[in-house]
Amino acid sequence: MAKKEPYMIKSNMLTATASLSLEAKVGESLLIKGLYFGALAAGGFAEILIDRVSVGFWWIGDVNTNHLEQYEAMILMGNLFDRLIAKEIMDGYPVAEGQTFEVRPHTAGDKVIGSIVYEIHEAGDMTSDMPNGSTAKEFAFLNYGTNAIVIAANTTGTLDKTRNPSEYPAFPYGDVVPAKYEMEVHGFLLKQWEDAAGNINPNYAFLKLTKDRHVLFDDDRQGICVREGMGFLTWGPCRERDMDIKLFPEPILFGPGDELLVQMTMGDTEAAIDDILLASVQKARRIE
Repeated sequence: MAKKEPYMIKSNMLTATASLSLEAKVGESLLIKGLYFGALAAGGFAEILIDRVSVGFWWIGDVNTNHLEQYEAMILMGNLFDRLIAKEIMDGYPVAEGQTFEVRPHTAGDKVIGSIVYEIHEAGDMTSDMPNGSTAKEFAFLNYGTNAIVIAANTTGTLDKTRNPSEYPAFPYGDVVPAKYEMEVHGFLLKQWEDAAGNINPNYAFLKLTKDRHVLFDDDRQGICVREGMGFLTWGPCRERDMDIKLFPEPILFGPGDELLVQMTMGDTEAAIDDILLASVQKARRIE
C-alpha cells in the first residue's frame, strides 16, 4: 500500500453548485478524510454517494447546528465527521479506481458549497468492499430519527420515524434490525437547546431507551436526562455548542430482529410532528 498524496482538496467554495464530486483516476484510489460544507439554504441533509450508491447522510440544515461545519474557526476540535474518524468509528470513505465520489443535497434543486479533503493512493489500495465503500458489508452511519406524531406536554412518546433514505436500515426508529444484519449503536446525539425547526428551548426531559423490556442506563426507568444544558448527550461540535460527542463506553449490540424502543419524555411543552431531531451513531454489519 502506497500513499501518493497525503493531502488534497476539492472545493467549490466561491460558487455553490448542485453537487461536488471527484473521480479516482486510472492507477489511483482515494480515501476521503474531510467533509466541510456550508448549511443548506432550504434546510435538510447532505447525501454522500459513491458511484450513485448512498454511503452517508449528514445534517447540514442549519448554520448553527451543521454536522459538516466548514468554518473551522468556529469549531476548534473539527466537525462531526472529523470526530468520528478521530474516535475510530470510521476511517473515511474509500473510493476505488474509476469510481466517483459525490456530495449533494438530499433536497432536489438545492445546492452545496464546501470542500472535500482526501488522500490519493495506488490503485487497489482502496476497494469498494472496504468498510463504508459502495459494496461494503460493514458501514458506519448516522441515523436521524424523529417523532411521527405529536408528543403532548408531560408525556412520553416514541421516536418512530427515520429521516434517512430507504437505503439505510430504519432501526431503531420504528423498525427492528433487518434480517442478515448485526447492528452496533455507539451513542446518540441530540439538539437539546432547540428542536428540528430551530425553536429555542423545546423542554425535553428524558431520552428513554428500552431493550428487552429493560430501560438502559437508569434503574429508576426514567432514562437519560436531556434537559438543555444538564444532560449527558450533545449534538457534537457546531457553532451553537462547540462540544465533543459523547459516546457510550461500549457499543450496544443487536442481532437480526432485535428492537430498541427510543422514546422522549417532554416537559411542560409539546413536541409537534417531526420536531425532535435525534441522531444515532451506528455500525451495520451484514452477516451470511
